[in-house]
Amino acid sequence: MRNSDFLWVAFATGLILLIPLIAMQFTNEVQWDTTDFLVMGFLLLLTGGLYVLVSRRSPRRRRVVIGIMFAAIFLLIWAELAVGIVDSKFAYLIAADAILFAHVLFVVFVIFGLLLILAGKVLSWSWVRNPWFRLVHLLGIGIVVLQSWVGAICPLTDWEMAFRSKAGDAIYAGSFVSHWLERILYYRAPEWVFVVCYTVFGIAVLASWFWVRPRSLDNSAG
Repeated sequence: MRNSDFLWVAFATGLILLIPLIAMQFTNEVQWDTTDFLVMGFLLLLTGGLYVLVSRRSPRRRRVVIGIMFAAIFLLIWAELAVGIVDSKFAYLIAADAILFAHVLFVVFVIFGLLLILAGKVLSWSWVRNPWFRLVHLLGIGIVVLQSWVGAICPLTDWEMAFRSKAGDAIYAGSFVSHWLERILYYRAPEWVFVVCYTVFGIAVLASWFWVRPRSLDNSAG
């Protein structure tokens, strides 16, 4: 399998999301809002991406079984969110914690991604020049910077708060980073401080693109 597998996952996700979108034009039985599309897209991308990563490290004869397992987990989660199979509050809390975990992974990826790129330059690690890794990393911090400039809250934070609210759990206002920075350091910084920090970090990531040049997409092996 190659990196293009992730593109096929994204393409398949788009095709699947077209089904309810088209159905809504012909019948009132299908009523999806923006949240439904976002949650379904997130679940499809997450499930497909995890399948690609796991199947790459598994024997070919086991990939069908792995695919069935991931499909079953996906259908169970979607069915629970749609109609509720177990206690709804518990399901909403699980969904909120899963999004929180994904958010933490994203923050870790953005921060430590830059540190690893810089270390890779010094230690001559060839993998830090992988164009797909670098593109995703640059896109990730680019989205964060853009959101800070327009004063938008990360969609992951909105989804987490929506699920926690439905579960009757405590919610917080503001951004994910500012909330947890306050919880950990007991200090509330003005919003402009985060805008400046995100922007400076984004400039550093952009500069690393030129200092530690990624390989071309035509030569992305390794």
